[in-house]
Amino acid sequence: MRFFIVLGRIFVSLIFIITSLALLSNWQITLTGLNGALELWWQNTSVGPEQPNFFHAMMTISPLLLGIAIALAFVGGVMVFFGFYPKLGAFFLLIFLIPVTIFYHSFWYYDGIDEGRQFLDFIKNVSIIGALLIIIGLVPYRERNTQND
Repeated sequence: MRFFIVLGRIFVSLIFIITSLALLSNWQITLTGLNGALELWWQNTSVGPEQPNFFHAMMTISPLLLGIAIALAFVGGVMVFFGFYPKLGAFFLLIFLIPVTIFYHSFWYYDGIDEGRQFLDFIKNVSIIGALLIIIGLVPYRERNTQND
């Protein structure tokens, strides 16, 4: 049973480690994508075309937000991968993934094939969120073996 838990942790964490390195190595492209997502939310939630709101304010600090996101994904991924405080690592990954899922894969703002792609990414992320919640909820293997059920 422990083998499957370790293997599952490794598989779940790999996407975050690889993605964070790819985001970092493509910083400008990633920052442009983040600003595009924030602008989409700004356009769809502002009262007027020139009315600043939360998302407009976030665009001014988008490099900081991107740095924090990459750090959370990488550190959390490494923690889950190596089993070093995996619940805390999974929590870091949730802090990264929940806003990304809602704000970056907002399929309800798209039409046609773009809506379909964003919806699939949204659902994939929801599934990964489920896996992270399982990691957080798991009783460590050695504790489970010593408990009287």
